[in-house]
Amino acid sequence: MKRLLLLISLLSIASLSPAALAGLGSAESGTKRDFDAYCGEKGNNCKITFTQTHLIVDGKDKIHKDMIRKVVSEECFRCLDGRRSGCITHICNEGSALIIYNEEGVEGSGVIMFVNAKAWDQFKRALSGFCGASCRPQGPSIKIES
Repeated sequence: MKRLLLLISLLSIASLSPAALAGLGSAESGTKRDFDAYCGEKGNNCKITFTQTHLIVDGKDKIHKDMIRKVVSEECFRCLDGRRSGCITHICNEGSALIIYNEEGVEGSGVIMFVNAKAWDQFKRALSGFCGASCRPQGPSIKIES
């Protein structure tokens, strides 16, 4: 009888779809994957797309996430009165990510820019989730003694 119950349990677990057992489920559905941005400089419109493995620019140029070595981001979204949004006159209105990558031993870099604070925030989340540790700032090496 115990063997029968064990067999039924194993079969029911195996019958669950991989999607039901993997990932973060509905928490992943809010992550935006496609962005309208500026590439290189303001005015140079481009389309950025994240897949599971690649960052793609304009549907043709791409790098694998393992190629990313470092991301340096800067942002300035401020109104004259100090608020971040909801104002007519901005002191500054830009977020940018310098992406440094290595392709077959050759280092390259590219700049992706936004002038919309909400789009910039969504892009930062997507980029951080995409490239993991290479997106996080690295501090000094500290040896921990016990």
